Amino acid sequence: MSLRTILDTLREELVLGEPGETECSMEQCSAIRDEAIEAAENDLLKLWIRSMGPEKVLAWAAARESSIRWEGRCVHPCQARRMLHRDARVAHVIREYYKEIVVEVVHDAWRAARYVPSRPRRRVCPTQIDMPR
Repeated sequence: MSLRTILDTLREELVLGEPGETECSMEQCSAIRDEAIEAAENDLLKLWIRSMGPEKVLAWAAARESSIRWEGRCVHPCQARRMLHRDARVAHVIREYYKEIVVEVVHDAWRAARYVPSRPRRRVCPTQIDMPR
């Protein structure tokens, strides 16, 4: 089967239009996006990966289970994510010990959502600097 045939089949199965066409309004697309974000935020592993990175999650699991060998096996973060999702030993360790890290992960997610370092600060007029408080 050629790549073109596979892509055409996928396009038909997924009811995809041509590039630039949309079948939903902006409000519908926003609602779908918001729903996907909410679902991801309710998944501890996804929050954990986002806040600390997949390599640190693997290191945390390897510290609790010596049979997990990950160092030198992951050249790219995507490989580490794949190992997180496919290695049964990693899944077992996360299920067994997640309570040790849940508070830190949730706190990091909250802090990332509330603290926006790129937010511009209010400019202070030079004459205000010398004003008594």
